Amino acid sequence: MSTYDVEAERTDEKAKSQYLSKKDIIRLVIGLVVLGVLLYPIYVLLLGNAQYHLCSTNFNQMFKGISLYTEENNERLPPVYV
Repeated sequence: MSTYDVEAERTDEKAKSQYLSKKDIIRLVIGLVVLGVLLYPIYVLLLGNAQYHLCSTNFNQMFKGISLYTEENNERLPPVYV
């Protein structure tokens, strides 16, 4: 006959999580912070390019509006003061 040893199964160690440990979470947060720091200058550059494009588009639309006004009003520009 075989005997079952209860003491062999008892351990005082805490059960470890099978998902994420504290060390893994710290590594993940540090990685995300480093990624954010590296990508921030690219974000600022793209934001500046977007503002430049918006400004040039607005000037283009104003020029087209003035051109249409001059075509409709015998090549005269719109009045500055009324």
